[in-house]
Amino acid sequence: MVGLGEENWAQVRRDMLTELKRNHDIYIKSYKVWATIEELVAILDCWVSPADRQYWMTLPYMGHIIAHAYNIVVQYFSKYQCLTFLPLSSDPVPVEMRQEHGLAFVNNNHFVHVVLKNNCPMPPIVDHWTRYHEPKAEGWKTSDTEDRIATFRGLVSSKRSTPLKIL
Repeated sequence: MVGLGEENWAQVRRDMLTELKRNHDIYIKSYKVWATIEELVAILDCWVSPADRQYWMTLPYMGHIIAHAYNIVVQYFSKYQCLTFLPLSSDPVPVEMRQEHGLAFVNNNHFVHVVLKNNCPMPPIVDHWTRYHEPKAEGWKTSDTEDRIATFRGLVSSKRSTPLKIL
C-alpha cells in the first residue's frame, strides 16, 4: 500500500491503528457502534506474523481507515463484492496527484496489491461514504467517477458491484 511492501505489515497496522484512534469521533459517528470500534482496534493491535485469523483485516470496515490513513482512493476487489473507498473527512487531493490503489482478496485468506491503470473502471463507492463523509471530503468524488463506475458495472456482474450498506 502506497509504496509499502508486505514486509512493512507492522507499519501499515500501526498507521491504521493511529488513524482509528486519532479520528475516533469520525468512525464512532459513521459506524455508530462502540463495540465495532473496539473490535477494529483489537484486530489491528496484533504484532505477530502471520496473524491468526481473528486478527485478519476485514473489509469493508477497514476500507475507510486505509483510505483516510494514507489519503488515497482504495478500490477493493473480491469474488463477492467490489467497492471503492474514499477518505471520510480529509480535503481532496487534486486529481492529477491522487493515488488510487487496488486491493484484492484472494483465496479467501490473503490481500494483494493491484496496480491500477489511470482512469480504469471503478467499482461503486461504498454507500457508507455517501451517508457519512464530511462536506470537505465531497471533492474526492469527481466528475469522471460516475462514468468510471458505469463502465465497471458494464464489465462485471451486478451482484459484485452493488454498493454495500454498512450498518
